Amino acid sequence: MEIPVYSGNQICGTLRTERKGLYTLFDGTVETDSVCRLVAVFEGGEVPLGIPAPEQGQMRLRVSVPTSRLPEGRLLRAALRSGTPWERFPGGKLGGIMLPPGYVKEQVYRFPWKPGDRLPCDALMCFFRAVHRENCTYLEIKLDSDGAPLE
Repeated sequence: MEIPVYSGNQICGTLRTERKGLYTLFDGTVETDSVCRLVAVFEGGEVPLGIPAPEQGQMRLRVSVPTSRLPEGRLLRAALRSGTPWERFPGGKLGGIMLPPGYVKEQVYRFPWKPGDRLPCDALMCFFRAVHRENCTYLEIKLDSDGAPLE
């Protein structure tokens, strides 16, 4: 399968995928002048693949990932990301709140959400905001180091 790689709204390369046994192989080439991370965007979330490196006059990344560790759903596209990446959060207590699996970046926590899904903490409902990224809706909340909501 071959999908486009986006930098913002612009296509800047391609990512080829192939399943081999228990692994999925990713082979991507991109056009970029800066250090960026390449992520694969699935219906159920994102998986960081790594940082493309120069190879024979182009920026390239080859990596194999256990298929069991990939998010659910089909692969939608790939994207270049710069700055601090979102890190997977396996679920559990963050500060004083029990949260479902999702992602953490600095003081912001996000998890995939669909209208009608249960919220992890009804008392903090007014602090969550819905954001739409790569065909997925997330609920986000900004927390301090003690788990108290900010803003």
